[in-house]
Amino acid sequence: MKIAISGGASQGKSTLVNALAKTTQLQDYIFKTNLTRDLQAAGIPINELGTSVTQLYVMSKHYENLNIPGNVVLDRCALDGLAYSMFFYSRIEMPLQDILRRMFEMMVFQYDKIFYVVPELELVDDGQRSTDKTFFSAVNFHFESLIRDYKLNVIRVSGSVDERVQLVLNNL
Repeated sequence: MKIAISGGASQGKSTLVNALAKTTQLQDYIFKTNLTRDLQAAGIPINELGTSVTQLYVMSKHYENLNIPGNVVLDRCALDGLAYSMFFYSRIEMPLQDILRRMFEMMVFQYDKIFYVVPELELVDDGQRSTDKTFFSAVNFHFESLIRDYKLNVIRVSGSVDERVQLVLNNL
């Protein structure tokens, strides 16, 4: 089973994935986090500084993660990749925009479950993620647009960490 925890920055996706990793119900799953932090560690610009290369690399990593054999819980997925890419469309040449959208379309329906963490938490400055509210709002707008336009069957997640964990487990 391929499970994705999706949503904007600083909304508790990694916290949720880490909490799910501690449950006995998902003990045979592989848990993948830190895609964006790994990019930054490799010297690839993230957040508002992202480039077309950043976005292509991100979508390639989503494809790689989707093809991990077995049961996987992913912190972010192709939905995140395109929502963030759309923020940068004014800086991304048209042929690459088409490639990113096609990659999204090829991948998004392959996830067994996408849990969308709704934006409800304050942005936290951890030295890596953006705290720019304009950037945050724009990306969340793109999430909602993609969910609506592609009629994605996402499960919306909110509440405390325990409530989120229970919601995910109840929907598997």
